[in-house]
Amino acid sequence: MSRIVIIGTGLSGYLLAKEIRVLSDCPITLITKNQGDYYTKPGLSHLIRQNKQPENLVMKTAEAMAEDLRLDILIEDEVVDIDIQSMKVICRNQSIQYTQLVFAVGAEPKFPQNINYQGKRPLVVNHLEDWKALGQSLDLKGTVAIMGGGLVGSEFAHDVSGAQSLDWIFSEPWPLSRFVPYHVGHWFKVNMESLGIRVIQGSIDGVSYDDRYQVQVLGRSYLYDTVFQAFGLSPVTNIAKKAGVECHSGICVDRFLRTNQPNVFAMGDCAEMDQVVLQYVAPIRIQAKALASTLCGRPQPVNYPAMTCVVKAPLAPVAFCVPPNRKGVWEIQACKGSGVKAVLKDGQFMIGFAVCGSYAKERMVLSKMMPDFLPPFDESKR
Repeated sequence: MSRIVIIGTGLSGYLLAKEIRVLSDCPITLITKNQGDYYTKPGLSHLIRQNKQPENLVMKTAEAMAEDLRLDILIEDEVVDIDIQSMKVICRNQSIQYTQLVFAVGAEPKFPQNINYQGKRPLVVNHLEDWKALGQSLDLKGTVAIMGGGLVGSEFAHDVSGAQSLDWIFSEPWPLSRFVPYHVGHWFKVNMESLGIRVIQGSIDGVSYDDRYQVQVLGRSYLYDTVFQAFGLSPVTNIAKKAGVECHSGICVDRFLRTNQPNVFAMGDCAEMDQVVLQYVAPIRIQAKALASTLCGRPQPVNYPAMTCVVKAPLAPVAFCVPPNRKGVWEIQACKGSGVKAVLKDGQFMIGFAVCGSYAKERMVLSKMMPDFLPPFDESKR
């Protein structure tokens, strides 16, 4: 009998299993090296302001998910190899046969090589278990810094500022610079500072620990009791590479989420499609539906509509919709103290937008005006 094996019990793995169950009763096995509890990762970045504990994020335990979805979940076990020829997943404690295999292994925090780390590294939060450790280590009565001006760093800075004045350190020219133009990023920075955040901008040269953290920025030293780092995520590819699966930045897949190896697929934060890795929730939901159909015998390509990302910083609201292979020029349509509205144009055509403050409420209307992120699939390439 056919068995689908999914490596990973994050949002990708569980959403795929749910979609498969809508279509089929085939055997499914999920494998995870942690407890396998079901929760949504975006919730990790707003626990403090909501006065929640990490345990509050758990919607269902692995045992409950296994019962609800009628599948097997191997918890606290780690995949060490894949035997492509015999179609076998080799774990630390056992081996599992598959007819179709899916990598839903996510991504891991980056530690840039240009930063000199010495001693204990800064705290990172990428899983529920990380937050539990952070919660035990985070001294909100001491000095705290958050490093990173991207999406996760911005959200954690907003969250931690609810209980502690802190330093927000980043080398980007402005916050969220990968996604929004200067005017939106500057508005966001100013409004984050109004929450009691001190912004320190510049190249981060080193982070050391000797009883306290010392962060070197442009030749100056700053001391902290706690440092949280958010420099983005790198797709987990080690086991896939070992099995002969083609990987670049992530695990390479086509529009059907197929890898170069037979009956092996990838989705979520670890998957690279058209040279792009999308690491947020909306693409995962689309991928799960398409891949479930493909695995159940009805091949369906992934088609991305325009997708809007809302930064979880409600006291300084920002939303943006930017195509993965971003091309175009930003046009500022409104800019004042209460907010900014900007659209991304390719010639005369709008292909994206970024809004903040009083203009953030326009995101729903603007999103309906945006073209698809991926054009309709060419059936001749099937």
